[in-house]
Amino acid sequence: MGARSISMAIQLPTLVGTNCLYVQACSQLKGATPANAPSKPSTLITRVRREGNNQYVRLLQTGDPISHIHVDLAQKTYFSGGALPRPAHKAADFQKAIAVFHGCEIDLYFRAMYVAPAASLPVSGLILAGKNRVLTKFEDAEIELSGAQLKLTNAPVDAIDWQVVSDVVFVDLIFASPATLDDTYITDSLEKTHAAFKTFVLGKGAAPRS
Repeated sequence: MGARSISMAIQLPTLVGTNCLYVQACSQLKGATPANAPSKPSTLITRVRREGNNQYVRLLQTGDPISHIHVDLAQKTYFSGGALPRPAHKAADFQKAIAVFHGCEIDLYFRAMYVAPAASLPVSGLILAGKNRVLTKFEDAEIELSGAQLKLTNAPVDAIDWQVVSDVVFVDLIFASPATLDDTYITDSLEKTHAAFKTFVLGKGAAPRS
């Protein structure tokens, strides 16, 4: 399916003030590349202001012809004091570039990274850290589980990767599914990972079925 000829604007969620540091929406076109797609791969970096702070957006368009549309969205704190991206484009440039693919059917790979102090995690969650940490001994060594990958079925996400770094837990929530590249495909996907984080990491309530 080609792109629909309608005006659209991708909704970019607000990560500032949440546990979510980074979002990756990786889309592979299932049909023909739109006729007005770029003729060669390109990278676009911009930033948007949210809650008094910057969020950084990167759009990658790759393939011959273009068939891979990849969006990264990150809080400033995601870069941990390292070099920040250097935006060379405006937010309007991002919207214009991705609008070419509006309405296209895609195979979507979505990953969202969350962070929380290990001590704040409840024993009712799946992450084995903080109050729920796993300690064992081998010979004379004391061993603590500091990370793992969990695979899920009948859940809004397919996998949970987690790692403890200096008493802070980083959690990646991941799923893959068919989708339509429309104005809410990123925000709708983030709602799924938010729900999964609340249920499986924070131990609050039940996540909706996928």
